[in-house]
Formats: sequence, C-alpha cells, structure tokens
Amino acid sequence: MAGAVFGPVVQASAIYGGVHLNPAVASAMPHQLPPDIADFTGREAVLGRLTRLLTARRHTAVVVSAINGKGGVGKTALAIHAGHLLRDHFPDGHLYVNLRGAEAESRNPATVLVEFLRALGVPGEALPDTVEECSTLYRSKLHGLRVLVVLDNAENEAQVRPLLPGSPTAAVVVTSRRRMTGLEGATGLPLDVLDEARAVDLLARIAGDERVAADSAAAGRIVRLCGCLPLAIRIAGAKIAEAPHRTLEAIEGRLRDEHRRLDELVAGDLEVRASLALSYLSCPERERRLFSLLGCLRSADFPVWVAAALLEVHADEAEDALDSLVRAQLLDVDGDDAVGQARYRFHDLIRDYSRDTLQNHAAHDRDAAFERVLRGYRDLTRTAEAHADARRDIVVQTQVWISPDQPVVAAAVERPVTWYSAERRSVLSIATQALETMGDATAVELVIACQGLFEITSDWTAWEHTHEMALPVAGDRPLLRAHTLYGLGTLHWDKAQWASAQRFFAESLQIFTECREDHWRARVLHSMGGVLRDEGRLTEALDLLAQADTMFVRDNDELWHARTLRRMGGAYWDAGELTAATQSLEASLPILRNFHDVRWEARGLRTLGGVYTALDRIDDAVRCLDACITTFRRLGDELWVARSLRTLGQCHARQANQAKAERCFRAALKTFGDLGDTRYEALSRLDLAELAAAHGNPDSDRTSIEEALVTLQHYNDTRSIARCQALLSLPPQSDR
Repeated sequence: MAGAVFGPVVQASAIYGGVHLNPAVASAMPHQLPPDIADFTGREAVLGRLTRLLTARRHTAVVVSAINGKGGVGKTALAIHAGHLLRDHFPDGHLYVNLRGAEAESRNPATVLVEFLRALGVPGEALPDTVEECSTLYRSKLHGLRVLVVLDNAENEAQVRPLLPGSPTAAVVVTSRRRMTGLEGATGLPLDVLDEARAVDLLARIAGDERVAADSAAAGRIVRLCGCLPLAIRIAGAKIAEAPHRTLEAIEGRLRDEHRRLDELVAGDLEVRASLALSYLSCPERERRLFSLLGCLRSADFPVWVAAALLEVHADEAEDALDSLVRAQLLDVDGDDAVGQARYRFHDLIRDYSRDTLQNHAAHDRDAAFERVLRGYRDLTRTAEAHADARRDIVVQTQVWISPDQPVVAAAVERPVTWYSAERRSVLSIATQALETMGDATAVELVIACQGLFEITSDWTAWEHTHEMALPVAGDRPLLRAHTLYGLGTLHWDKAQWASAQRFFAESLQIFTECREDHWRARVLHSMGGVLRDEGRLTEALDLLAQADTMFVRDNDELWHARTLRRMGGAYWDAGELTAATQSLEASLPILRNFHDVRWEARGLRTLGGVYTALDRIDDAVRCLDACITTFRRLGDELWVARSLRTLGQCHARQANQAKAERCFRAALKTFGDLGDTRYEALSRLDLAELAAAHGNPDSDRTSIEEALVTLQHYNDTRSIARCQALLSLPPQSDR
C-alpha cells in the first residue's frame, strides 16, 4: 500500500480481476459485536422500532438507522443489544467499530475500511491504495450478504459514508451524539433519558432488586438526581452494589450536593464528567464559551436573547451557537413559549458540568455576563409593566443583544402579561439569584419593575418573597427603599391586610416627601385612600383621595387624575352618594379611554356597573359589566374578571334572576379560591347565601355563612360582618 494506511500498492485490475484470496480467511465471516448488555432495560418502544427497521424486506436501499442522543444516554447499549437480538437475521456476520467521534482524535474511515476488509478475508497485499477503491471493494465483499454493520459513536456524515454497504441485504446502525441529518436515506432515532419508572428498574438490575425495593422512595430520588441518564444510573447502581453497608439514603445524600455530584458519579472507568467533556471539547471556542457562561444562571430555561447577552453578540449569532450546542447534545430545545420564543434548557447533570467549566473564566467575566442578563430582564420587565399600566415612557435601551426592533421587545410591549407569564420563572430566578449573590441596585430595580405585573397576575407569593429580599438590599438608597416599601404596601392592600399596608405606605410616603418626589407622594396618598375605602372609613378615604387629586391636577397629570376620580367614584358608591359616584366615574372614563388605559377603564366600568345597579339602570349596568369582563379576560386579569362577575351577579340578583346570579357568584367563588383570595372567597359565599335567602331558603348553608363570618371578622370588614349576622339571625325555614 502506498501509505501507512493502505500498505503495498496493488493494481486495480488485479483487485477486481482475479485476486486469489485465502479461502480459510474468506470463509471466516466476522462477528465483531461486543458482548450483550445483561441488564439492558427500559427501551422497549425504540428497540421495537429499530428491530422492525433492520428486518424490513427491501429491494434497493440499504437500511441505515441513526441513533442520536446525549452522552451516557445508552445509544451504544441499544445498538449492541439490537444486534444480538437479530443475530439469526444476519447470519453472514456483524461488523462493529467505535469511531470515537466525540473524542479529540476520531477514527479515520480509511483505517476502518482496512480493518473491515481484513476481517472480511482480504489479505494485506490485496488492499487498494485509496479510500474510494477500498470502499468499492468493501461494498463488493458485502454484496448479497446479510450483514449488520454497527458504526458506533460517529463524528459526522463524512466519517460514515465510506463505510456504508451498497447491498439491500445489509443493514447499518449508526450511533452519534449529533443528529445525522445529512446522511441520505437514514432514519433518525432520537434517544432520550429514561422515564423514572424504567430508570428505577435499571438501578434495581445493577444495585440489586431487594435493596431498591426496600427503599423505593430513595431509589426514585436517586434516579431523579441522576437526571434519569442511564450512564449516571449505572454508576450510582454500581456504588450501591459495592457498598452493602451504605443505605440508599446515604448515596442520595452524596448526590444531592450539586457542586459534588459529578465527583460522585465515577465508578471504575465509568465517569459522567468525562463523557460530557468529550462533547464539550468537540465544540468550537464560541460554543464552549456560551456553554460555560450559561452555567452562571439558575434559570430552568432561557430564550435566545439571554445567550446573546452572555456572549455580547446579536441574537442571530447567539441562535447559531445555541443550535450548535443542541446538535452536540449539550442543550435541549424546550419548545416555544407563549410569545413564540424558542426556549432552551440543560439536562441537570449537563448543567452541573456547565458550572464546572464556568470556573475556567475569570470572576469579572462571569459577573459581567450575569449583569448583562440581569439588566436585560430589568429593562424588559420595565417595558412590560409600563405598557400593562398604559404608560409609554419606558423602552428597552439599545444593546447589541437586545434592541427595540427585536421580537422579544415587541412581545413585552404588545402582550405584556403574556410575556410575563412566559418569563415568570426566569424573572424570579434571576431576581432571587441577583439579590442573594450581588445585592446591587439593578437587582432591586428588577423587583420594583415587577410590581404591576405581580398585581395584575395576583402573584402574591412571588411578590412577597422578592420584596422581602429586596428591602434589606435597598438599604440606605432612599428611592429604592421607598419603591420597595410601596410595593409591599400594595401587596398587603391586595391581601386585605390593611394595617400593615398603611404602615408600609406611611414609611414610603415619608421617604418620597424627604426626596421631594411629588408624583410618588400623590401616588401613595391615592393608595392610602384606597385602603381606607376598603376598611369602610369613607370620609377619611375621600379626604386623602382629594389631596392626591389636587396634586395630580396641579402637575397636569391627567392619567392619575382620571384614576383618582375612578377611585373616588367607588368611595361615593360605598357611601350611598350615587349622584356623586356617577359624576366622578363618568368624568374619568373618557380620559382613561383617551390614554388607552384599558385596564383602569375596565375597572371604572365595573364600578359604574355597580352604581347603575343601585340606581336600577339595569340595562346600562349589564352593558358596563359585560364590557369590563370582556376586557379583563382579554388582558388575562382573572382577579378582576372574578370581581366583575360578583358585581354582575348582584345586578342579576336585583332583577330576581336567580339562575344567572348564581352562575356569576359560583364562577367568581372558584376563581377567588384558586387565587387564594380568602376575603373575596368569603364575600362570594355570602352573595350566594343572600341569593338563597331572597328566594326563600335562608338556611341553605349556614355552615358556609359561619365560615365566611370568621374570615370577614379576621379582616375586620364591618359591613360584610353585618350582612353575615343578618343572615344568621333569620329563623330556620321550618320555624317560619
């Protein structure tokens, strides 16, 4: 052959003419499959599909089944097990090679061809001197034979093509970490991690059925900590088997520490970290940098712009890098979110490895990358909150990774609540991480930017958690502290915790006054007036609202003047001053409409519907309430849908339309229960009880009324307490 690979040169005519091969060698057809996997389990569906593909009758094309999946997922085990199952179907032999495609030096197909030809009985002196000629001879040798060729751990299509037989009697199985989309005629078989039940089965086969059965709960936790990755489960099972004195809970405890988990997943020559390193090191430098920097995020998933921020590149370039990591099986595509963004996620163990490689970057590089993501979320959240609140004064600052012309910004502007719902987990994860690890102003600014979205979505748990974390971080930065306090006041107001709401508002008011922030002074007075209204202290409420309105009018703030008129209209309604209520509300609506403030306009229509009901203007009331319910549903504001349904139910009750009223009250009751709004849930139960009493059934559910009374006493809601007591004082129907 001319070179080191092919040896002495032989004329092509001799090869194809009449080279006399050693009959003994030629008759010894190879059976090169490695030993079968005795504990193979959990792949019934894909194994069935693979065996059907390999045994299907065909006339022209060789069958190529390309199994792809991340390192350690069991691709080789599947291919080898299928080969052993089908030994009788391929009686003329089995060729196997590990192409080492994920390693730094993958196998040269020319070298593999020489090995295959020698295994097929071709003596060294008869080997051709080019890859093309070897490939031709290889196909000739396999022509008409029922042979299975397993090309394990392939790097790419170019490495595989010279090794494909030409005869339809042969079949090929290719395994690769990358999808072989360019391999003509290949059937792709993506292989994912095991489901939990099959993962536990695999653990039991390796560690021992009795030990796993004795503590099945711990076994389930172990396989979850292994991400249901077969290689990791195999290692964990081996560690359990080799340490009979150690409980499954002890093994689980060692795996629970994400910083040491990969250190634990080593057994003999099996190592998860080493397997993942092969994929990582095979990537270009840009992709390796992105993979590492993604390790600085705790978020479960992320969109393209986050990767762009980490790399400081345009979104298109970041998307290319992400797709490259997906092809390398280092990232998974998690589908599109509610605003159409593709989202990506790590397998848990691959995330651990990403954090390992992050240590290769200087601390200032890691911090700067995370800060870019944090600023991006702050700016997007500010944009979403501003547009949800009918303000147009906030736009995302132009950066190379995110700018006003990008689709993600359009989503925050045009569908702010939907954007927040799609990004909620990431926003909260980034905010919490930043508050815990950085404690800088940007983290607090992100939390403050969430306030309006928290309120719209009734996300009270996240609201309280983030603001309680943000308050000490705000420290002695007065405006950050004042805005955080204001957010906490609004939260406690929404939860009908009126005393604590007023304390937070009072402290924020003092700071805004000291900082001469007149707009925010007026905003706080407006909110404090709202709390007083809910407490039933209507004279005091109207006084504070009037003070706030004077300030808004003085500063020509028409939007907040209209919002204050709307709130004053509600206080007048509660006080029974229906003419003043109507005038305030009807004056506010055109201004809100002019500002395209659909949310506050809908709130005004809901209040006006209640006033019209009290005035017996039923048709006008229904028209207002139907309109506001439609708006709130379109905005995704379930809390205000439910509040409006209560008001509509009261309108129907006034008409003595029991069926419609009951449907409204029950729909509202369910939503309040789902949201955890115990006060309004109690009010809805009270509505239903009053409806039943009005139709001759006062004792329909006295237990429910008594429970509502206890709840309303907790909130010191004197008007509603009186309603409960009036119902409970009615004699039972049998005594009347």
